[in-house]
Amino acid sequence: MLKKLTFSLLLTGISLLTFAQTPTQPYIILITLDDMNTMMEGYEYFPQANTPNINTLVQNGTVFTNANCASPKCAPARTSLVTGKDVLYTQVYDNTSYACYNFRKNFQVADGNGEVYTLPGYLKDNGDYYTYTIGKVFHCYEAFSDYDSVTPNPCLKSLSWNNAFVYVEDDIINPIGDAADEGIFTLKWARLDDTLIDYMEDDVSVDAAIEFIDDFAAFGTDVTCGNPFFLGLGIKKPHAPFYVPESFFGEDYVGDIYAEPYNKPYNEPYNAFPYNGLLMPPQPNPRWADYDSLSYMGQLFASDNEAELFDDYGASLITLPEIEAGISDSERIEILNETQRANANIAYLAGINFLDFELGRFLTALQSHPEIYNNCVIILTADHGFSLGTKRHWGKFSMWEPDVRVPLVFVDMRNPEAQVCGKSVSTLDIFPTVLDLIDLPEPTFAAGGRYLDGHSFLPLVNNPELMWEKPSLSTVKTKNPVGIVNDASCFPQHSIRNNRFKYIKYQTNNVPPLLTCDADASIREEELYDMGVNRETDPYEWNNLINDPAYAPVVNYMHQFLPDSALYLQKAFIVNIANAGTLPCFLKNNSKVKLQATLYNSEGVLLTGAGYTFKWTNNLTGAVFTGKNYNFNMLTVSPAVYASNDRILFYLEVTETATGDLVAFNTRTYFINNTNTPVGAFTLTNDIPSLSTSINTYSLSGSYTNTYWNFGDGNTSEDYKPDTHYYTAPGIYTVTNYIQYGNGCLKNYSRTANLLREGLPQFECVLYPNPANTHLNITLQNDLLDAQIQILNTLGQVVYSDVKDSQNRMLQINIENIPTGSYIFELRTGNLNTHSKFEIVR
Repeated sequence: MLKKLTFSLLLTGISLLTFAQTPTQPYIILITLDDMNTMMEGYEYFPQANTPNINTLVQNGTVFTNANCASPKCAPARTSLVTGKDVLYTQVYDNTSYACYNFRKNFQVADGNGEVYTLPGYLKDNGDYYTYTIGKVFHCYEAFSDYDSVTPNPCLKSLSWNNAFVYVEDDIINPIGDAADEGIFTLKWARLDDTLIDYMEDDVSVDAAIEFIDDFAAFGTDVTCGNPFFLGLGIKKPHAPFYVPESFFGEDYVGDIYAEPYNKPYNEPYNAFPYNGLLMPPQPNPRWADYDSLSYMGQLFASDNEAELFDDYGASLITLPEIEAGISDSERIEILNETQRANANIAYLAGINFLDFELGRFLTALQSHPEIYNNCVIILTADHGFSLGTKRHWGKFSMWEPDVRVPLVFVDMRNPEAQVCGKSVSTLDIFPTVLDLIDLPEPTFAAGGRYLDGHSFLPLVNNPELMWEKPSLSTVKTKNPVGIVNDASCFPQHSIRNNRFKYIKYQTNNVPPLLTCDADASIREEELYDMGVNRETDPYEWNNLINDPAYAPVVNYMHQFLPDSALYLQKAFIVNIANAGTLPCFLKNNSKVKLQATLYNSEGVLLTGAGYTFKWTNNLTGAVFTGKNYNFNMLTVSPAVYASNDRILFYLEVTETATGDLVAFNTRTYFINNTNTPVGAFTLTNDIPSLSTSINTYSLSGSYTNTYWNFGDGNTSEDYKPDTHYYTAPGIYTVTNYIQYGNGCLKNYSRTANLLREGLPQFECVLYPNPANTHLNITLQNDLLDAQIQILNTLGQVVYSDVKDSQNRMLQINIENIPTGSYIFELRTGNLNTHSKFEIVR
């Protein structure tokens, strides 16, 4: 009844002056999630995420794996998203100083930001769109943010929206959740009765969105003032408190720590596969080493009361559960602490499961009206992310990836296509992208000049491999509520994220512990992480390179995108560095390296290089070379320097010759000195009853870039030394360790895991010819009754599979389509099995 009464207000007051027509423009749906990190399908962070409805969007659109928010706080992030302006212009740095009930009061001539446009308002007033907000799109949405509630005719309304709908769950859900709270301090969570789903904010909001879609399907543009629609649908979850219906909590959740037997909710060991619990966010070895290595300001932003309370949870209990016989109380306490950390992750994930369920209801409604669905552009994103224990940090407000990296999926159902793009983009880019999509000119300032701070990423949708360099800026000013001063309250803190690197710049209020604002006395601290262009190098920001002089030119380049620098919010030129010819695994002391530069402008168009100066330097010598192509002789590196280093970094700065302005920068690393060639070795311990194998010993010396494993059953691991691996069926598997090293080289070591069941009767077979060419003949001593046949390669991958059921004891298999190599033939029938090795040679 509650919903029916609420929805009766949705479409009242529609003007009689509407125009029924078929829109030529797409319908645009912006779905904004709240405090959502990348724990979802389509991203690599959390392999246990089950978000099938988000995956529907992923399978039809472009996933941006390097999208970043303007600020890791709600009000600043959402204000920048809807206005297209950076925090430096909006001056909205936190939630508490934000003008909730009059959005326009945040923009004053006296403050230098008197002119403001919003994406929905600009579409309404200049693009002939009917704009409708449901749920949390703007911050302080409870007050119908930037909605003209005075003008009765929706077609004549001012400000951002033609229509608005808000339902807030706080009065009903929060008291129930508070009473059932199982969380830690301010990080609350609770398992609600499933019958409360009707009162959940997101459920009611999605009902409103579905009713709007159904009405539009029935009455067309008569309900949208004769225009196509822009729908802003805000989904509140997984924002805390994590009060979610119980059915959305994972089965690993521990609600009673005294229940027997004690089932740990987390995967143990951490890298065990298949998973026996929740896979927790990755931790360095030793644990919290990334936090311990942080500077003063880094630890300030990482520290939260929750981190300490999680650490103290077990010790605070009067009675400890038994858990396991023979373990110490300190071991029990740590298990209990990790249980609560896992429960917090499960509760957050329950919010994600819930929002995905609600998204699925909305998408189902859309799909039931194909004339609408197939003309939709859907953009799914979040205001910012959320940390769940990385760097001892719980929550938001920090500048690291879990807080500033956001999901971003762009789906054009007029041309659905699954794509992945790893180029750096920002939520600031959504406003100009929508305008670019519908060919609507951008707004300008009254005095002239471009208003928007972002840049359309539509070119990346059209070509994800486009040459693109547009570093994303994220800003935060204080991590505490108003009235509570800490050492981050006076000056903005910034992070810059480009396609490869993450740079963070902090500034204290004063000389610690003084907290008064003094720019001259304040201390600057920095962090630099080489994330890798595919997040392959340091995705968890464990290796701070700021004190490595080899990366000083990188830091200097990233500085250019700070607010006080020349490339602030700009798209940069791109210069690629390539080498001519094939490189050895390690450059010798007399090697010659031929480096070639290719320059593209900010739109990704190839340039000749005329009018630009190319300056080459490196970290091992003082040599400076000017020219588009560079032939470097390793003999110029002294023998002592060569012997004490394992790599050389080349830097290339491109400046405009006439002005000297920096327009592009790149760096490339080459490995040197073959005495650093890696050597690996490992042994296996196989357990036939449990069908598992363990890497018993592992040694790896020398210089390498990555090590990973293939267990021969289609499963791989990126862990340095994976834990016990369990197989689903008996067999002979080849476990291989791959080592990437040097300049694109790869070596591997393999061992066999023989996991055929003990005592299982064997029967003989004869394979011929062996080696085989096009056909393999098999002679058996038993009939082929319901026989399952497989051929496996040395990685344990099945390359041929069939079932035979006859009394014929002879079999011929066509192997023409199987590549040359070594294989294992397996046959199982009843309680008998046989296997033999053979070769294919051509």
